[in-house]
Amino acid sequence: RFIVKRHQDIKNKLQWRTGVVLEDKAFRAIGIVKADMRDRKIEIWVTGEQKKGYFSVIRKTLTDINNSFEKLEVKELIPLNDHPELAIEYDELLGYELANKDEYFVGKLRKSYSVSKLLNGIEKKEDRQRRMNQSVHVHFDNSVRKVSVGGNVEDANLIAGDENTMR
Repeated sequence: RFIVKRHQDIKNKLQWRTGVVLEDKAFRAIGIVKADMRDRKIEIWVTGEQKKGYFSVIRKTLTDINNSFEKLEVKELIPLNDHPELAIEYDELLGYELANKDEYFVGKLRKSYSVSKLLNGIEKKEDRQRRMNQSVHVHFDNSVRKVSVGGNVEDANLIAGDENTMR
């Protein structure tokens, strides 16, 4: 599916059953996307002038494909620059950032990493914040018959319940 969606970016017909080499002249970037069927993972490498921007395009395409499947659990991992065999879950780092904690300690390495540097290598802070503000979270508590809604609910309407709250 990914190769079909990004077919216009395929560089010199460099594609195979489990991967593809992509090029975007606007970003002046080249990417390699490779599926490892045995380990059930997809690896992405991007290089070029605007590699972060092109990485975002590739990532968005994969996210859209993943979202078209029900009950597909996806973990995004960010490899450590000096130990690429080790990776930290993207959502874990987002949690640190939301808690204003910029230091992530990796016990087996006895070393700390900057959360913002790891995340900024994937996506600009402004883009992360914009994406986070677009999401709305709904929590139902049946025991007390309350509904809590969180996230960006600026243009939302609360339509039922005296005890319901919006945060």
